[in-house]
Amino acid sequence: MLQSGLLLLLLTTVLSAASSDSLLSPLRRLREETSKKDSSVRILEEDASKDDSSFFDNALATLDDFFFADRCDRPDEDTSNIRDLSDWMASLDPNTNLSDITLPGTHNSAAYDLTTKFNENDPQYTYIQEASFGVDLPNKMIAPFACRFALTQSLSISEQLRAGIRYFDLRVDYDDETSSFRTFHLLFGFPIQDILKQIQDFIKTNPSEIIVIEMRELLSASVTAQKKQELTQIILDFFGTALNPVTNALPAI
Repeated sequence: MLQSGLLLLLLTTVLSAASSDSLLSPLRRLREETSKKDSSVRILEEDASKDDSSFFDNALATLDDFFFADRCDRPDEDTSNIRDLSDWMASLDPNTNLSDITLPGTHNSAAYDLTTKFNENDPQYTYIQEASFGVDLPNKMIAPFACRFALTQSLSISEQLRAGIRYFDLRVDYDDETSSFRTFHLLFGFPIQDILKQIQDFIKTNPSEIIVIEMRELLSASVTAQKKQELTQIILDFFGTALNPVTNALPAI
């Protein structure tokens, strides 16, 4: 039987077995693209010396923005036409079992806005190394190609919730550089608090809805039992008794 304001949390450490084909396809062309870049820079240098030095400066700025941006270039999404399904579960018979419902969900749900910093703990990072053919290229130069693979969603968590999504697949790991738990999909994304806050705000205004969250990965060697407890506390601080089952341990982390 459905219970209003219920938030189910599934925590696992099961690694995904996603195919690397979609990642390797653009990255295998990396050396060719890099070669073209070098040729383009030489051409731009010649043109700039003939014409105007500002042309050369602008061209370099464009290349720098592409290869050394801090975040993946997320395309603008027009959300004005999204049908508002914020409370679609309110229309269900209260005697309906959760097992009788097909919940709409998303894959790598938080990968709608990513930085250009690789999570080198991600098993798929090995494909990046293989695709570079042993050439020691800076991660910042490779990241724009990885962005094409890593960005899986065009809507934020709040927008997905408004569109009716009720199952979220969150990949979380510990980032030693920032000393924080962050979502990731090959590339690091938001701190987990930013993602949970969007869900918290939604269930406050839509108490009829049930949200299922699957949280997994925790690949970093820095994730000790104490770190896991810190993540547990973050989750409890956001959702408290809205969780099912209600527990202070969340032993499945």
